[in-house]
Amino acid sequence: MLRIIFLGSALILISMPVNAAQNGSGTGCSSTHIGPVGYQKAAQIASKLSSYLERKYAKNGTRVVLLGRAGSDSPRKRFAKKVNKYWDYTHGGLAYRDHPQGLWSVVHLLNDCGEKSSIYSESLMKFFLDDPFEYRVVVGIPSAELQEKLHLLIIERNMGAAFHDGSIYSSISNPFNTQRQNSNEYLLDTFVAAIAHLNGNTSIFTREQSKTYMLANNLNAKVIPERAKVKGIESFGLALGFGPKNATVDDHPREERRGGAVNIVSVGTLLEFLSNTDNLVSTTELALQDMTKAGDTRYSR
Repeated sequence: MLRIIFLGSALILISMPVNAAQNGSGTGCSSTHIGPVGYQKAAQIASKLSSYLERKYAKNGTRVVLLGRAGSDSPRKRFAKKVNKYWDYTHGGLAYRDHPQGLWSVVHLLNDCGEKSSIYSESLMKFFLDDPFEYRVVVGIPSAELQEKLHLLIIERNMGAAFHDGSIYSSISNPFNTQRQNSNEYLLDTFVAAIAHLNGNTSIFTREQSKTYMLANNLNAKVIPERAKVKGIESFGLALGFGPKNATVDDHPREERRGGAVNIVSVGTLLEFLSNTDNLVSTTELALQDMTKAGDTRYSR
C-alpha cells in the first residue's frame, strides 16, 4: 500500500507492497507495489464515483449498486460472446452506502492465492488499487426492491460470506454448479438469493441453496454466460494441473471444453441477469480523462 506523509505543505507518496489478496483479484500469491501515479488515479476515480453515488442517493435513495472495473485486457483476448455492451469489465463488486466499514464500501470476492479466495469489504479507492488496465467503472443500479433485500442479507444479517461458503476458486468457474466459484459468480449467487427473498422464499442462506433455487425456478435461463476461449492444449494442460493455479476447467462439461470455449460469469452477464429479471434500473460508465494504465506499478513474488 502507499503511505502518505505530510511534511509541511508537501505531500509525499511512498510506494509500498500490498498483497494481491488485499489489493485485487486474479493475481494471487504476488505482491503489488503501487506507485504514486497508480495511487493518484485510484483516488481520482474513487472520488468521481463517490460523488456520483451520493447524487444518486440524494435523488432517489440509491444505497446498493453493482460496480464493474476494467482490471485487465483479457476480455479482448478471450471473450467470444461479448455479452452486453459492458462485456469488457472483468471484476464486479457490490457497493453499499452506510456500510459498517465506511460510507460506501465494496463487498466482493477476491482470489487470495491459487484456489483460495475470501470475501472482503473495502473502500471505493481500494477497489481500484489493483493496477487496473483502464481507470473506468460501470455502475449498475438494481431495483429499489432488490436493493432492500441485498442490504438486508449482506449488511443487516451480515451474510456476506454465506454465498461464498469456502468455495474453491477458479477464474473461469462454471456458473451452473457449485464445484468452483469466481468473483462474478459470487455476485450472481448473491443476486439469486436476494431474488428468492424478494419472491417470499426466505430460507435461502447458503450458496448451495441459492444455486438450487436458481435451477429449480428456471432463473438459469435468464443467465447469459460469457464464453471464454480455451484452446485444446490449454484445456489439456489445466486438466493435468499445469498453467495458472487459479484457473481450471474441471467443473465444465466435456462438450464445452472440446468446443474451445467455456461458460463463465462476466460483469456483462451480471447486468444482463438483472435486466432479464426486471431488476436493473440503469447503467452508467464513469472514467478518468486519462484512463490509461498507470505505469509505475511493479509486481514481485
